[in-house]
Amino acid sequence: MVFVPGPAVVFIRRAEHPADPWSGHMALPGGRWEPGDADTRAAARRETIEELGFDPDAGRWLGRLEPVLAPVRGDRPRLRIVPHVWALAQRPSLRPNAEVAAVHVFDWARFVRGEGRGRIAWSGPRGTLDLPVVRLDGADIWGITLRIVDDLLRRAGLSPANE
Repeated sequence: MVFVPGPAVVFIRRAEHPADPWSGHMALPGGRWEPGDADTRAAARRETIEELGFDPDAGRWLGRLEPVLAPVRGDRPRLRIVPHVWALAQRPSLRPNAEVAAVHVFDWARFVRGEGRGRIAWSGPRGTLDLPVVRLDGADIWGITLRIVDDLLRRAGLSPANE
């Protein structure tokens, strides 16, 4: 999770790819840990550089949030997402790679106010689930990404709406 002046948060819309279960979803920059990564922070930094063309370490690393477990999907191993948070003093030049269909920067105050909070019906292998969503400017932020946003809201002493 990268904060830029505003404060605002940088999100990506993942490119469409048939092998990606999160294809087309809104997400925070990031990706898988690779053997050359010293730790999960190094992986998050590398993935941000790859996906958006800027180094989050140009700003200040604020810390790590609680790991989030992804739902089990078929025969895929369960993923453990370890979110890291940075704050940049200047808005970087954003140069998305082919993994990114679009970049969105949303003012953090919109999340604090509970703007766009609602529910979404998601159909999956276990049936239809009623899940929380934040709809901002045509983008639906839900699932793991919203769980990370809501974790940070709680840490700031704020209660996400529609819990």
